Amino acid sequence: MRIAARSYSGDKQLDDEPQNFHANGMIFDGVGIFIRGASGSGKSLLTLSLLQFASALGKQAILVGDDRLDLYKQNQRLIMQAPDQIAGKIELAGRGIISCEYEKTAPIDLIIDLSKTYQRMPDKSRFSASLLDVELPACPIPDLSIIGLEHQRLLALEAIKHQKN
Repeated sequence: MRIAARSYSGDKQLDDEPQNFHANGMIFDGVGIFIRGASGSGKSLLTLSLLQFASALGKQAILVGDDRLDLYKQNQRLIMQAPDQIAGKIELAGRGIISCEYEKTAPIDLIIDLSKTYQRMPDKSRFSASLLDVELPACPIPDLSIIGLEHQRLLALEAIKHQKN
């Protein structure tokens, strides 16, 4: 797979020093997605699934980072970036670390929260989250120990569609 890197930040002034988070980041059809959850919750698998599904749908999707992301504020937006050491790499459980095309930085438009809880009808308060004092749309998704990957992907795609409207 071809590895490419582009940068969002350019020469603009950063508001704060980057902070490192245990999370995945990607862009799906123009929506910057920050996926957080405990180790083993399925962040990498959901990311890979969304990348593959976008390709099947003829949509654009690209990795920003796997497992670790540096976040910083720029012009009142949160920007995510993979540390250089792991840029363009993602874990495929059962295979190991694989190379993947990636975007160097991207703004965050949506937070996906993988959790150990399942609510058939989540409270509206769970559809927003604060990250570094920035309020963002969120999507609560039960982790892989509770629901399957296809269900996770459907919930993520619905949240992405909502961001596009």
